[in-house]
Amino acid sequence: MSDYRVRISVRNARLLRAIEQAGHRPGAQFAEEVGISYSGALLPYFNLTRSPLPPDGLLRECAWALCDFLNASPSDLWSDAQLQPLARNHSTIELDADNVQALVGGAPVDPLRLATQAQAGRIIEDAIDSLTEREAYVIRERFFSETTLADLSERIGLTRERVRQIEKKALRKLRHVSRIPRELAGIADVIGGAVDA
Repeated sequence: MSDYRVRISVRNARLLRAIEQAGHRPGAQFAEEVGISYSGALLPYFNLTRSPLPPDGLLRECAWALCDFLNASPSDLWSDAQLQPLARNHSTIELDADNVQALVGGAPVDPLRLATQAQAGRIIEDAIDSLTEREAYVIRERFFSETTLADLSERIGLTRERVRQIEKKALRKLRHVSRIPRELAGIADVIGGAVDA
């Protein structure tokens, strides 16, 4: 049984890419600048529902206008396969979750992993809240806002070395097993890797 209904639309990537590389956005304003109709000329070329070649084999006037405006040859904007118009440029298919993930790429979403990450985030926040106010501020600034030692020391009026000491002490407290459940012990190592010295 399928979980998703996916609509696939076919577009002329060559033409879209040429317009974008020329610094324009494909649309009615671009069609107006070229001097052609958006819905009557440009849109059918985007959707590949009209061939740039009429039956006589010569390039249509609006296709020439696009080539001139974009300073491109017809073969830059249309491949040989794109010279034949499509009867329909879209289709709808039904897919299951695994096929959708394969289609769009990326790792599949694991609900258990998401829940574990959310739980770990809450545990880390609770652990940080149990620190002193200064320690919690240093940890949040260093690891969640990625503030440098120099900026942080200037902001709170302490030396870099003192800020480093506060950070080290706070991390030691966060790593202590009494603050984090056994199944998540060591989670503070995830936030324990600041880059600058």
